[in-house]
Amino acid sequence: MHTQSTTTPWALVTGAGRGIGQATAVEFSNRGWGVVLVARSESELNETARLCAGPTRIHSCDLAIPSDIRRLFDTVNAESSSIQLRALINNAGLFVGGALSDMPLEDWDRVYALNARGTFLMCQEALRIGGPMVVINVATVGAIQGVQKFPGFSAYTSSKAAVIALTECMAVEIAASKQPAHKAMRCHAVAPGAVDTVMLREAAPFFKNPATPQTLGKFIVDLCLEPASTRPNGSIIEADFTS
Repeated sequence: MHTQSTTTPWALVTGAGRGIGQATAVEFSNRGWGVVLVARSESELNETARLCAGPTRIHSCDLAIPSDIRRLFDTVNAESSSIQLRALINNAGLFVGGALSDMPLEDWDRVYALNARGTFLMCQEALRIGGPMVVINVATVGAIQGVQKFPGFSAYTSSKAAVIALTECMAVEIAASKQPAHKAMRCHAVAPGAVDTVMLREAAPFFKNPATPQTLGKFIVDLCLEPASTRPNGSIIEADFTS
């Protein structure tokens, strides 16, 4: 059984069952952090926990459902004496492809419920906790203005553009806040290029030589550990490691 110290920093990683989320969780664990693993699939979370070298907590929930997010943080806050949350990685995402002209409203709403609203609710919970915490919102390089867009990606790409704007707004609100608990908070958006995940292989098999999830995981953890003075709060960081 993995043991922990009361001074062990903890990261909460969503979409931790596979891909970038799993790689990020394992990287945090290899650096001596505890990790709260969040995804819908309990079996995938158990596999991630098996790969982790340090303490973990598993929470199976659907971040498109607001009450699931509330229950998640009720549990995390109840363990605040042993879980000192120092990083929140909002990585969970949903891709539903289809032409903008005939995409069902239900599909559009499902994408936004997780990618945009879910990220908003997770950031809101982070602000309620406060303290020296880094929030990383995972977007996509395609959501950045001027970067190439692809047909059939409208719901996904635009929802991730909302994540980018939310990150910038969150940084402004942290700076303007009069709450002492917010002064040490940081938030950034990471905008990856093509990464070899199940989502990419299903959505865009035409991408060649994608980056590995492990490359992104290391990048995200390094970002969390860098000095606060390294870059302005609310930075949008392109992370395109395709070869």
